[in-house]
Amino acid sequence: MEGRVAAEVIAELKRRGHQVNVVENWSQVMGSAHGIVIHPENGLRLGGSDPRSDGAAIGY
Repeated sequence: MEGRVAAEVIAELKRRGHQVNVVENWSQVMGSAHGIVIHPENGLRLGGSDPRSDGAAIGY
């Protein structure tokens, strides 16, 4: 998980027996995702782009 996760969360996961590997913040090893939502009633489009990779949410 990324280092920006609270230290208390990481410690608790380890305490519960999870193997936790901490990487730098915003690491591309976590993958990336982009999303678009189109409102079913009015067609409004909302988009978001993951800062870990190239991409942008733009409209028309």
